[in-house]
Amino acid sequence: DYPNRNKAASYAKGKYLKFVDADDLIYPFGLEQLIFYMEQFPEAGYGLCSLPQDDDRIYPFQLSPQEAYHRHYFTNKWIFHKAPLSSIIRKNEFDEVNGFTGKQHLGDFEMWHLLSQKFNVLLMPGGIVWHRSHEDQQNSDNKTKPEVPFKYIVIEKELLENELCPLNEIEIKTAVRKCLRKQARYILRHLKSHGIKTANQLRKQANMSWITVFTKAFSNIK
Repeated sequence: DYPNRNKAASYAKGKYLKFVDADDLIYPFGLEQLIFYMEQFPEAGYGLCSLPQDDDRIYPFQLSPQEAYHRHYFTNKWIFHKAPLSSIIRKNEFDEVNGFTGKQHLGDFEMWHLLSQKFNVLLMPGGIVWHRSHEDQQNSDNKTKPEVPFKYIVIEKELLENELCPLNEIEIKTAVRKCLRKQARYILRHLKSHGIKTANQLRKQANMSWITVFTKAFSNIK
């Protein structure tokens, strides 16, 4: 699906890209609203909607790269988990990061990280798009295949350790430690629920020894 998104984007001639999958929809006023907000913040490389209410600020508001990463990794206000349906992207910025890498399941999660390495993100109100849930969609794998949600935790470490990560050195080290603890606890949880074979597959996916798994799982990170 992500190579297809890149192919479609390569034909686009406009200023913005808006992805809407066949099983989802955008409300009749959706495009007007998305562009209205983006035009107010010309420094934003992309925008995200369908977010929970922010108790401290009224949407829309803009986050710098460092602020976006900090919000996702050091608060409970995650933003990088949103699907392409909830996004609008300036085409020049999409092209600058070379589009989606093509990683199955992870493409959008990775894209928001890559864009936020360089560009501001605009957070917008909800009620613009509608996501249809059904058993045949790809993200149903998150419920049935333990290795799929685990992919997100594994790639977090890679993205945090990327040289373009906008967090400072102390923040990166803290976020990576949290990520490793999360990986380890996920492995142990599935050792209990799915058995040693599945846990071993996850452990190898994370490139961890069992000693590391137990050490990280019970580490105390402030």
